[in-house]
Amino acid sequence: MADTAIFAEHERDFTELAKSLQDRVATVSAGEFSGDAAATLRSIESSVLEANSKLQDMQVSVRGMSAANRRQLGAKVKDYRKLLDGIKADVRRAKDKTDRDALLHGSRGAASYGSHVRLSDESEAHHMRMANATGRAKAGTSMLRDAAATMAEVDDAAAGTADELHRQSAQIDRTRGRIQEVSASVGFAQSILRSMQGRETRFKICIWAFAIFVVILIGVVIYLAFFMDK
Repeated sequence: MADTAIFAEHERDFTELAKSLQDRVATVSAGEFSGDAAATLRSIESSVLEANSKLQDMQVSVRGMSAANRRQLGAKVKDYRKLLDGIKADVRRAKDKTDRDALLHGSRGAASYGSHVRLSDESEAHHMRMANATGRAKAGTSMLRDAAATMAEVDDAAAGTADELHRQSAQIDRTRGRIQEVSASVGFAQSILRSMQGRETRFKICIWAFAIFVVILIGVVIYLAFFMDK
């Protein structure tokens, strides 16, 4: 019950963060935000990290539960992981849109100013190098995010494998216990059978001894009957 309560607390915090993130990202993407979009996106990314931490807390709490609860709540964690991945993708798209808008705004300013001063070839080359470096940095960040998501999926798969191994180990222990019970029952039955066989042997010996005694007794009686009269 304690683990379930802890999971519910982390779940409540995660769902509140996810709802807030979806609303904030939608506002920035729609261009309805009048403030500093870049600063807002940085704040959103920080909240995404917090939501990811809450999701990891849920995964940890699920591992200490019973098998039935692990299956049920583990499925919810996977759904929440997909939800957070979708939010991360929306944040990346919003960030790319904001960067494009900033570049377009800078280009327009340069064009209006170009009637007075043309950019030199050197500054244009510098601008291109900066744009390329920014693109490479974004690609690297995207790869890191994808790697983190893959690691989370691997962690989920490992937890599922551990659960399955635990279940199989418990089943093997139960089977071993049944085999030991059957072996004990067989040993007891064999001891009873040996006891019965011993009794049967002793009974046969007694019968043969009694039969021999009767034959001898009859022989003695016949001998006395015939030879004593003479």
